[in-house]
Amino acid sequence: MKINSFSFGDDYFNEDDFFRLIVDDKSVIFIANDFSSPIKFVYNSFEEIGLFGITSIEDILSKIDTKSEIASVIGIQAYLDDIWKKLKSDESISKIYLPLKINEETKVYCMKISKIKVNDNYKYMCYIKYDDDTILDLERLYSNSYKDSLTFLFNRNALMIHNKNPEDSHFYGFMDLDGFKEINDNFSHHIGNLLLTEIGKKLISISNENVIFYRYGGDEFVFMTVNYSEKDTLEYADKIRNAIQSIDFNGIKPSFSIGISEYKMDYGYTNFEALKIADLAMYKSKYSGKNKISYINKEEASKILKDGNIDEILNEYSKNRRKCYS
Repeated sequence: MKINSFSFGDDYFNEDDFFRLIVDDKSVIFIANDFSSPIKFVYNSFEEIGLFGITSIEDILSKIDTKSEIASVIGIQAYLDDIWKKLKSDESISKIYLPLKINEETKVYCMKISKIKVNDNYKYMCYIKYDDDTILDLERLYSNSYKDSLTFLFNRNALMIHNKNPEDSHFYGFMDLDGFKEINDNFSHHIGNLLLTEIGKKLISISNENVIFYRYGGDEFVFMTVNYSEKDTLEYADKIRNAIQSIDFNGIKPSFSIGISEYKMDYGYTNFEALKIADLAMYKSKYSGKNKISYINKEEASKILKDGNIDEILNEYSKNRRKCYS
């Protein structure tokens, strides 16, 4: 649906000719009174850029791919909240990145919204463009920045983002691969890397909406459980331990030493300190025979943090471990 023509003085211009000077056929311009009201097209229609069944701005947002790289990194709810914050802000122009799920395929769009005040109410002039060539770079940027290329798990950068909200409550699991130095020494670093890839695949295969996995670095992994009880988390840690034990990679049978801790905002220590407590619990597993799970509860964690410097304790454990390998 397109308007036919408009004029400057006595000169009349065809709408198509004019808009093609400033936009292309991958674009749509429309006006909306609010986010849920019917759209009035100015140039092109959604069907011409691959969108169907769209009657409002809310319809567009309902098609966001919840598993896109950005949404998966920062969390779909945080991503949607950020979009709505931009839409409702006082900025005259908002630019929104939109990975949309269309017929089981993700297509990438960019939408600019200009707010126009009319009689104390806002109207919205919107421009949306299908731009898979350019904007997919943003997806790749997030993937490269927050995903580990070897295991395809989240990396430490993503963990730092997910730890930003101090009000969250969850359990941490710190996991270290047993005897990984010997595997590298005996079979080569290449084989070691292939094993890490297999471990990443195994962790992904047992993941669910309540568990997030990270490759922390080297042969260290972290998981975080959300909306899980202590019992749920410990049972899940045992599931991880058994899953890793089930791997037989060219005769290599890996195992994890696992440490567990809990974080809540009123526990008197930060979520980053809780992660260090989980690391300390992992060393308890390591030095008590490996392939074990150790849990440090709130009371033990508070005493450890009160009595000593957790970083010094972890450094000492790390030194002793290196001595064992030398």
